[in-house]
This record gives sequence, structure tokens and C-alpha cells, in this order.
Amino acid sequence: MCGIFGIFSKKKLSSHDQEVLKRSKEYLNHRGPDEFNIVKVNENLSLAHTRLSIIDLSDKNYQPRSDGNHTICFNGEIYNFKELKEKYLHGESFITSGDTEVLLKMWKKFGKDCLKYLDGMFSIAIWDDKKLYLATDRFGEKPLFIYEEESKIYFSSEPNIFFDLLNPSLELKETPFFDFLGIQINEESISKEIKKISHEFVHVGPMKLLLN
Repeated sequence: MCGIFGIFSKKKLSSHDQEVLKRSKEYLNHRGPDEFNIVKVNENLSLAHTRLSIIDLSDKNYQPRSDGNHTICFNGEIYNFKELKEKYLHGESFITSGDTEVLLKMWKKFGKDCLKYLDGMFSIAIWDDKKLYLATDRFGEKPLFIYEEESKIYFSSEPNIFFDLLNPSLELKETPFFDFLGIQINEESISKEIKKISHEFVHVGPMKLLLN
């Protein structure tokens, strides 16, 4: 289990944004105590990741990971990554033995369609040149939460970051307790202002979620 946190802004990220990114470790460290990294993808996007080392224990399997104009921040496990590597990425060079690098190369080869090849539990944030895409596994085992402000979009594996670091006045939604006992495949969350990404790559455009 790992943790994801990111800020995507219409304007240049501020020093306060960078401080929020640093403090995200306090909320995500229990998900991945082995490593914490922040990557400034560009002036408008920064990603933070806490890592729990399971498959590839080397320091080469770091995240967020970039390859050319593509950057990935990934939480979860791709069960069939070895099969994908052998079947679709034959001839590609790899510097790790884990699933993150395979996932990034699958995106570069198939784009959004790579999702249909994945067997596993995951939440994914991918920067593709000029666009940010987010997705989770079909059963929502590794959820990814979204909170939007006027000029920024925040996404995280842990929704409590939004309450504690961004907006303490966020209201909890009055939802029957049993709704949270099962797996939900929708945008329902614990607050009206917080959304949960579903099983598809959602393009995060200029301050809104776009299904293209």
C-alpha cells in the first residue's frame, strides 16, 4: 500500500502549496513508510508519493516516476504486470523489476486504453505532456479522492487531508453508515465537496473533470 497526493493549479503553485505537499506526509506515511518523494512536474502540477516497498525493494523503483513527457504516481498492485511486460512490451528496456515502470510504458503504448489490460487494485495519476489523467481499479479497492477549489484541484488517497490541511469547514455528508461498508463504484464520498474517482481515466482539464 502506498499513498498519493497532488495539486494541479490553474496558476503557478505557491509556497503555501509546497508546504501542503510536504505536510501530506503526515497523513500518508502510514500507507507507505519506506520512502516519501515530491516531484514538481511543472509550474502548475506537483505530486507527492509515500512508498511501501513490496515487489521491487531497490531505490530505483521510486515514485513519482517520469519518462520523457510522462509522469506517473501510482498506488496499488498490478497482478499481471509480468504478463503485460512479456506480451506487449517485448524489447523495451527496464531499470526496475516492479509494476510501476510497466504501467507507465503501457500508458505510453496504449494511452487510456491501457486500463482494460490491467488486473489489479490501483489508483493512478498520469501526466501526459499537457494533460492530467486519474483512474482507479474497477472495484474501488484503492480509491482516489478529489477536492476542487476555484483555481486548484487536489487529489489524494486520504480524504482527511482536505479537511485538515485545506478547508476545515468542509461538511460531512449525512449518509447511512451501511453505504460505507461495501465497495462503491461511483462518485459518492464523505462530503458534498469531495468526489471519488471511478474506474475510468478522467481528464482533469482547466479546473474541471472532463470525461474525454
